[in-house]
Amino acid sequence: MLKYELIDTPMGIVAVVWSKQGLRRAFLPVRGRSAAERQLESIDPAPTPGRANGALRRAIRAYYAGDPETFGDVTLDIDGGSDFERDIWDACRQIGYGHTISYGGLAAQVGRPGAARAVGRAMGRNPVAPIVPCHRVIHSCGGLGGYSGPGGLGLKQRLLDMEEAGIST
Repeated sequence: MLKYELIDTPMGIVAVVWSKQGLRRAFLPVRGRSAAERQLESIDPAPTPGRANGALRRAIRAYYAGDPETFGDVTLDIDGGSDFERDIWDACRQIGYGHTISYGGLAAQVGRPGAARAVGRAMGRNPVAPIVPCHRVIHSCGGLGGYSGPGGLGLKQRLLDMEEAGIST
């Protein structure tokens, strides 16, 4: 059985979905409860309201308040994704707060040099941002690259600025 909670943060409302095994989905912040509830419509089976683990709730709030949260204690229960995507998400999770890596650099870390575009696709399918901090993966020339979450590149830049990562377009 899946449960969800809408967590108020300084950047907006974050919807989280979990199972007994761990965090299944973490959506990026949106303005308004109805927008956060609409995000949940993509979850199958539909989750029911619940109260997230206190540590997860505190970590989400702390991160979006600008605290250097690592989410190291958050257990994941990601369903779906190829073996490659799971490897990429695991490697991405190791990128430290305030640091970045290129798509190609992340591909090389998992033994797939030349797979930068595939890394970009994996980042676009990331179901637990910012726990898997896909915003920290940037273009090799120093540009932001892409960002498919609500708020697009503006949100990616905002998160990097909050972390003082020093990347700008």
